[in-house]
Amino acid sequence: LRCCSHRNLWSKDVSTGAASDFHSMPLPAESMKADWPLRRLLIRVSQLLRAFPGHSILLALGRVIERIRQLDVQAAPIGKIMSGLEIILRKAQDWEQHASKHVVLGKPLQEVSSLVASWRKLELQSWS
Repeated sequence: LRCCSHRNLWSKDVSTGAASDFHSMPLPAESMKADWPLRRLLIRVSQLLRAFPGHSILLALGRVIERIRQLDVQAAPIGKIMSGLEIILRKAQDWEQHASKHVVLGKPLQEVSSLVASWRKLELQSWS
């Protein structure tokens, strides 16, 4: 995920607790948690594309990952980023259900799934 160079990511005291409006409020500290799993997942997708050139699911996964990573963490609502991660999980599920054990997406996908679960809890907290 990118952060505008003219802004300091850590300059504002943004709570990682419940957001008052989860789907429209940016939470940069939370959003940055998606960067490493998305990088690792993109690397794995690239490896698999070398083995399966032009595979539509892998190409779609790569496009969605890149699109999410281009979002500005200072401005993008956490709900928008989470929606993108959920799209990744749905597309990855299509791949995983037909893939043999040696071509699964593995740990990076598990990390994305865990992050979505964590953000769902944060979303529920914002309702109270």
